Amino acid sequence: MRNMSLFVNPHIVGKKIGTPEWFISQREMIFSKPAVRRCYDLWYSKLIKDVHSVVREGHVVELGSGSSFIKELMPEVITSDVVTGPVDLVADGRHLPFADGSVKALLLTHVFHHIPDVRSFFREAERVLVPGGVISMIDCAHTPLSRAFFGKMHPEPYDYKERNWNFQPGDNMMASNQALTWMVFHRDIERFRKEFPNLSYEGFEYLPWFGYLLSGGVNLRSLVPSFAAEAVETLDEMLKSIDSWAAIHWHITVRRDGEGRESARRCELNAEADYLHRCFFGEPADEILMDRYAGAHDRYGIKEGQQCLRLMKIVITHCLDAEAVEYALRLKNRNNILTRKVEILHFLAECQPRRSKDFFNDKDMGPKVWLDIIRALVDTLRYFIVGRRLVRRYGLA
Repeated sequence: MRNMSLFVNPHIVGKKIGTPEWFISQREMIFSKPAVRRCYDLWYSKLIKDVHSVVREGHVVELGSGSSFIKELMPEVITSDVVTGPVDLVADGRHLPFADGSVKALLLTHVFHHIPDVRSFFREAERVLVPGGVISMIDCAHTPLSRAFFGKMHPEPYDYKERNWNFQPGDNMMASNQALTWMVFHRDIERFRKEFPNLSYEGFEYLPWFGYLLSGGVNLRSLVPSFAAEAVETLDEMLKSIDSWAAIHWHITVRRDGEGRESARRCELNAEADYLHRCFFGEPADEILMDRYAGAHDRYGIKEGQQCLRLMKIVITHCLDAEAVEYALRLKNRNNILTRKVEILHFLAECQPRRSKDFFNDKDMGPKVWLDIIRALVDTLRYFIVGRRLVRRYGLA
């Protein structure tokens, strides 16, 4: 590997990896680099959102905490690591010191690819998680740029051709396979589902990457001056359209099946109905419509894969124009999942007496009606332009 000494942050030079001093120096480095701190704040917000999706009570445990500062954002988190340091307890993800069904969330940031035997970890997760509990993780993505970055410029291995999920544990933190999340949850997803039927992979979300590269991460010198850290966020937003080619991290959610998961999904469907209703009708949905919207998914057995979960998550998180997105997707595939959801919403809204005037109008074709038709044609053209742009930018096709 090329000599990176000119780029390495001098604060970590001479400190042995995995020692308390090394963890502390890494945390101080994150705080000293606003561009890096911005990335960690975003990552932790994703993990915390997953925690809040769990209805039942239980412990929130972070594995491999090391230099983590998530406790500042969520004080109830129990931090842990396999070595002593600035954490609440020493714990190995393969042998968790918690009672059955006592944990609501397991959080991992750059940790999963360090677990030598992930099957043992999954068995422990099945045991300790409450029904509906989550495994929420930030880890290395699998894109052309990430393969080059982690495979050529990073000291840890990135062996995506390896057929075995396990690797030989070592006495330092370099023992790993950074391609592990892709291997388990994408290449070998059917094997994962067969071996762990009580765990459901809910999908992934690419994370901003350009700002992280410029920041130098935790170990390298930053190329972004402190005063320009916020400007990097704009660049990340502009480059979202090539995330599938260039993203180097992703957020992955796995959930333990059970009553809690069904409740969490019902809450998500309620949020979907409310957001779509606001987009199409300009006002929030009432409780009756939201309940019937969720019920329709159950009654008619609408199957939603990870692509659908990702689609709706992006639309709602980024407050996209759902009407424009739906129009663009409908032009490509009339039976796409978003169109089916919109059809359910419109049917339910049509059945409401206060909404009947939006669907049935027996007035004569006067000037106002013709004006409405012209306005609808203009809106259709706008949906075509805006919708196609959003679909391309966020990779929603």
